[in-house]
Amino acid sequence: MKHKISVFALLCCVLFSFSSCSLRLASVDSLIRAPKLTGVNQQVQHSLDQSVGEPIILKTPLTGEYSSAFVYRDLDNDRVNECVAFYALSSSDSVHMSILDTDSQGAWFSAGDTVGSGSDVASLSFADVDGNGREEILVTWQIPESKNNQYLSVYGQYSPENGVVSMIDELYTAFHILDADADGSAELFLAVIEPAGDSYTATGKLFDYHASHRQIEPISEIALDPTVTSYANICHDYEGSVCRLYLDGVVSETHRITELLQISSSDLRLQIPENQGEEIGAFSLRPGTDNCCDINGDGYIEIPSYVPLDNSVVLDRENAVSETLYMTVWSRFSSGNMVPTYRYLSLPEWGYLFEFPEQWIGQVSAVKDIKLERLRFYLLNEDGETTHMLFCIDWIHSSAERETDALNSEDIVYSDDTQQYVALITDYGSDFGIEITDLISGFTKT
Repeated sequence: MKHKISVFALLCCVLFSFSSCSLRLASVDSLIRAPKLTGVNQQVQHSLDQSVGEPIILKTPLTGEYSSAFVYRDLDNDRVNECVAFYALSSSDSVHMSILDTDSQGAWFSAGDTVGSGSDVASLSFADVDGNGREEILVTWQIPESKNNQYLSVYGQYSPENGVVSMIDELYTAFHILDADADGSAELFLAVIEPAGDSYTATGKLFDYHASHRQIEPISEIALDPTVTSYANICHDYEGSVCRLYLDGVVSETHRITELLQISSSDLRLQIPENQGEEIGAFSLRPGTDNCCDINGDGYIEIPSYVPLDNSVVLDRENAVSETLYMTVWSRFSSGNMVPTYRYLSLPEWGYLFEFPEQWIGQVSAVKDIKLERLRFYLLNEDGETTHMLFCIDWIHSSAERETDALNSEDIVYSDDTQQYVALITDYGSDFGIEITDLISGFTKT
């Protein structure tokens, strides 16, 4: 059990974290009285109030890294921060973005005002898209009439005299920032789901900066899985000169899939890997909310799938077999094949994950005993039948229903103020080479 996965890494993969397309149903800006601003914020607000000339309501991005109506950033590389501010007029539903700068005396003034493309600010981010070494402003706008789609606007080429220039205004369902050709400037990938008669179409689009037009324009497009209703996550990695995109798509209330695309650095063309040995979407169809991530810290993205553990069972509270136990298998796409890199049994109701090493495949199976809150591992014979128990792990906690049948063992796998996980290794387990240090390294508290 050489891979020890940190709690943080696992939680980041399991929890829903795709801020680019997360939506909040309604803004609470108008329902909460903001505290009185002080210092620089007070000066900025005073300048903004004077510039607008009528009552305003400050707006904060609903999701993402920035949670303030005033965000300070050096937009022109003069080593002095400008301020990106969002507000709405009390007399109108439209949302504005204002850029404020300072003069030679340090006084704030409005350098430009832009009406947004939606009813609220969904998110704010920054990236150098045109390759001039200065960051552009990426704003996503919430659309009241759309459940899944938003607008992405990119503003750049800032100057104190002219403010910013709009470089793109595009409908999307999910978007992702990446540098596919490693040239130091960012490309934008947008996935959009749109109605088409009685069904829907899903399309992936790659955008790059067009220097002669001074605009961000589409350079490649590809059809995506039309069964996807929304996207939970997009991430990418690199293998040589190829950038790979992983799209975690929601296909039902309980299941999701992963689509794999690649972008060659030579022509920035979206494509499905030609040597793909199996259909990634079918392979990755899975229940739950796990998203792709670099699960083992090797620099490559792994795709989760759910695989039944041979000869495993789940015993219900009546000691009857209720179902098969499933493993979560994380696999890396390499040379046209999915190569497993990490496996574990997930027991969320008992609060932990347990690694299942590759060398155990075909040799070891497990029984999940719900009544005893015990996970038992058994040796398999040549016919694949369970024989001797190797070890088991008990969850001992204050609210446990049973006080008898607890393991008489001093081998503690994990403990805190409210619970313990204790293990018992049998002689067969010892002969198999299992030690308590293996169980501790394979255990991850969730």
